[in-house]
Amino acid sequence: MAAVAVARVGVALLSSDVRNAVLAVIGALFLGAVAIVFVIVALLKSLLGFAASTPSMGLLPAAGAHPVPLASSIPADQLAFMQQVASDSSCGLPWSVLAGIASVESSFGANLGPSSAGAYGYGQFEP
Repeated sequence: MAAVAVARVGVALLSSDVRNAVLAVIGALFLGAVAIVFVIVALLKSLLGFAASTPSMGLLPAAGAHPVPLASSIPADQLAFMQQVASDSSCGLPWSVLAGIASVESSFGANLGPSSAGAYGYGQFEP
């Protein structure tokens, strides 16, 4: 009788171990498939040139574009500073985005806060 009980426990443990192993294999296969899809998409974006053009989606001015009416509403010293910061930045953010943020958040430094949310400064960041 004891031998039968020990055998049943052994089979139960074996089936639990097999189940865990099967789940681990399925999980590894799923993560592997996701990684392969990610690599394929990244390669296609890189090879087809999407990586450089995707962030703007054609909505932002091209690099080196001439200033448009927005530039006339920006104080000259700040425009030059924004253009310099944008050209030195590695993220590729155009100066017009920086100008838009500064215009909305602080009217180019005219309203340094605090805002109704407690934000301060040129970009209205919260402490």
